[in-house]
Amino acid sequence: MIATRRFYNSVHLSRFICTRTRLYTTAANTIEAQFPPRQLLIKVEEIPDLPFVEHITLPFKHFKPAASPPDYTKTPVLFIHGLFGWKNNYRSVGQLISERTKHPVYALDLRNHGDAPHVLPHTYSAMAEDVQEFLHDRGWEKVILVGHSMGAKVAMIVSLLYPELVEKLVVIDNTPHYQPLGEQYQRDLLAMCIIESQRIGFKEVDGKRIIEKKKIDEVLSHYEPNHTVREFL
Repeated sequence: MIATRRFYNSVHLSRFICTRTRLYTTAANTIEAQFPPRQLLIKVEEIPDLPFVEHITLPFKHFKPAASPPDYTKTPVLFIHGLFGWKNNYRSVGQLISERTKHPVYALDLRNHGDAPHVLPHTYSAMAEDVQEFLHDRGWEKVILVGHSMGAKVAMIVSLLYPELVEKLVVIDNTPHYQPLGEQYQRDLLAMCIIESQRIGFKEVDGKRIIEKKKIDEVLSHYEPNHTVREFL
């Protein structure tokens, strides 16, 4: 059941939230003076679908000890990020584990995240198959999987489908249990939808894309009170 459950990426979740009038109106009223509600609505039919790709090559980062190379006879450790995350989320902890254990440590970008292609379908089964292909391409016989949140579910599915590949499994901040989306989570999605649709905090300077974090944070603060969460978003 878990492997086939549909899970939409941030783009599709934002589209869903932005087209639900009750949620949209409630949240949009908080910044009505700055962003008139009629300008915030995104029509789903005006947004082109992503291409359908069964398997993709996942971008990754390899963390190595500073003083000496890792011990490649040891089982590699692979970090799998959560929703809206990417491989660089594990830059500090990945480097630390590499230094302390001498294990080769990696982190990857799941589809529709970080530097990975934006494609359909965005399902747990598709993400798990991408990870399996990643392991196969490197010829790894065993791996230590470390998954957080959405990545934890992906790691669990890989372990269920390909138990022979997983030496150890570390599950962080998730369980194999269905839960409905919370109201705050929906507000966060709506805030990102507004920022994306209005291009708030994004500008081009000499052909380079500049992100103005203060402007983005100002909009997010009307929806998400936690500064740490806003920094992550």
